[in-house]
Amino acid sequence: MDKHFVSIYNFLLGLLALVMVCVPNLSGLFIVLTLVFAIIGAARKQMKFQVSTINVLFLCLYLVYLIGCLYTNNSDLASKYLEYKLSFVLFPLIFSFIPTGGKISIKPAGVGLIIGTVIVATIGVNNALYCRSVDGVGCFVSGSISNLHHPSYFMVYFIIGLSISVYGKIKEWNGFHLFWIIPYFLLALVFHFLSLSLAGVLFIMVLFSGAFIYYVYKKWGKLLVLGALILMPILAIMMLTYVPQIEGEWNNAKWYAKEYSKNPTAFVEGRAYPMSGSETRLVLWTVSGQIIKDYPLGVGTGNVDDILVSRLSKLNQKELAKQRLNPHNQYFQTAIEIGFIGLIVLLSILFYGLKVGYKHRNWLLIILVANLGFNMLFESMLQRQSGIVFYTFWICLLVAYQTSQKINHEVNKL
Repeated sequence: MDKHFVSIYNFLLGLLALVMVCVPNLSGLFIVLTLVFAIIGAARKQMKFQVSTINVLFLCLYLVYLIGCLYTNNSDLASKYLEYKLSFVLFPLIFSFIPTGGKISIKPAGVGLIIGTVIVATIGVNNALYCRSVDGVGCFVSGSISNLHHPSYFMVYFIIGLSISVYGKIKEWNGFHLFWIIPYFLLALVFHFLSLSLAGVLFIMVLFSGAFIYYVYKKWGKLLVLGALILMPILAIMMLTYVPQIEGEWNNAKWYAKEYSKNPTAFVEGRAYPMSGSETRLVLWTVSGQIIKDYPLGVGTGNVDDILVSRLSKLNQKELAKQRLNPHNQYFQTAIEIGFIGLIVLLSILFYGLKVGYKHRNWLLIILVANLGFNMLFESMLQRQSGIVFYTFWICLLVAYQTSQKINHEVNKL
């Protein structure tokens, strides 16, 4: 077995992780290069073809989208979506090839992701500084500070990058030192607040609260865990109360939820455009629920925007309809487009990923899948390349890592 082959393969995975963050338009090229390299490895008997359940599930999800094209009214958009979602096919193929005499490594891809987030953050700050000279301090918030990727996706990259940096420190990876991990953590935290991504802020609060409680439990036992469980909600409330941007988003979300619960139909029909993000989501989710009830098998691949426009117009939301927004919830998005069958496949991917993560104590995989499941409540995360490519790559990689560990353990026993 040529050890250099596995090293080159892992390097390609690292390069791909870097490119998908920094130069997303080149992701397709590097995906194909990595697949070709894996096929060459299989021909040279340096890679073993072994299909895992997660790979089959992603392929099934793509198949359901393909079937959805049979009853679509928008074949052009359906074709475009199928092209976007090719990652559901290509990454399962790539990670079905497992090295037979060396291990798939997480480290090169992790380093690529971390470097990529720093580069994109630097570009964002530079653009914001230039913008500020023209438009003022508002350039340092939301999309202005994250103009290469939508803030929701860029915050995901930071969360997984942070998780990998901590994982690397725990595993004592060469080069993973606190002198850069701490500044990286602070950079990620600042960008989370500047992005005004409430979902991202909530997830990172839950993530680090859980990590802190686990650390306290391991270090000092159950008694202090009780204290931590009391302290963490207090700190969370303080953050939601005293950080101005987050406080505003949080208070708006609470008020709209309260008003919505009184009379959903009146709330939807009574909203005036322009709306806040929370208002828009409540309107879109209400309409989405009605569509799912009427079309349990879905409306067809690429038809979601059209049927949302039609239903919003009937509810006197013509201005919102003109925006042609998606449901801002991937569960609704999938159920509307390809029905309950597609939704079941999507949920199966989440459950299987969590199962593998729990079985092998791979908390990186658990964090990644939990993050996807959480973010899909507030965004259609698998409708943009930024989400499709990233999540599919990392889920397949982390599952393939476990498969690689198993294969090499069996080889070493022979």
